[in-house]
Amino acid sequence: MDRLAIRTSWHVRLDEVSALALRSRGAGAPVDLLGVSDKSGSLFVGTTDPSGAEHLSDDLSATVSDWTWDPEAGSQWEGLATDGAARVLVLQEHAGNREAPSHVFGFGPDLDRLLLVVKLVVDDRAGSRWRESWRKDKNARGEALVLLRDGHLLVAKQKAPIRLIEFGPRGAKAGGIGSSSFLPSDKRFRWPSERVVEYEALDSWGVSDDDEKRLQSVNDLAVFDGELYAISRESRVVARLQLHPEDGSLSVARRWEIPRAVENPEALPC
Repeated sequence: MDRLAIRTSWHVRLDEVSALALRSRGAGAPVDLLGVSDKSGSLFVGTTDPSGAEHLSDDLSATVSDWTWDPEAGSQWEGLATDGAARVLVLQEHAGNREAPSHVFGFGPDLDRLLLVVKLVVDDRAGSRWRESWRKDKNARGEALVLLRDGHLLVAKQKAPIRLIEFGPRGAKAGGIGSSSFLPSDKRFRWPSERVVEYEALDSWGVSDDDEKRLQSVNDLAVFDGELYAISRESRVVARLQLHPEDGSLSVARRWEIPRAVENPEALPC
């Protein structure tokens, strides 16, 4: 297994970072580095250059209070993605109530308006281990977010068991995951026409039995050159994932070990 090395590091104004994303504001403009924490209702906004300016957005907790039942539990913001219109989507792992759905919140480029609320609905279909776990344990739900074409969302269930789940409008056809299904960073995400919508699980993929010990959690996802990567806090690796269409399983195609100096590695920008 290859090993990663630390080139540089710098401080950001969050107690911890649960997800990162890169955002382009057009040709010639610097790329933004965005981050969220499961404790805070603010987003970190900075640059990929450690000497660049950085700030925290206003606290957005009040804008999502209708979909947060336990403010004392923190924001529970675990996933983050941006689109070609510089809009920002944030994945809430849980709303503080086991019976309530998880959500994805969509904000405008200036992070001053809530534009979209997606309720992630998972039914209790018999015989599905990941669905049962999702519904019973609110802390074993969505941990990472990737935008797909056709307005669909790819959400990673962190553990017990790991599962990549494609969410979309009720009754929609799953598009699957692959290089052609990931939304390019310069393209607009297909925004639903209504402000509050329900998405259901359209399809899902689990890690192969052989790789369960090599990848013990998924804490964030990133897409690079059409390939899907995951970071695992439990295994302390970055892994490139490969889908096997014949049985719908995921395998670890390659791994990179994370240096021990990196505490609680949970975020991977894309």
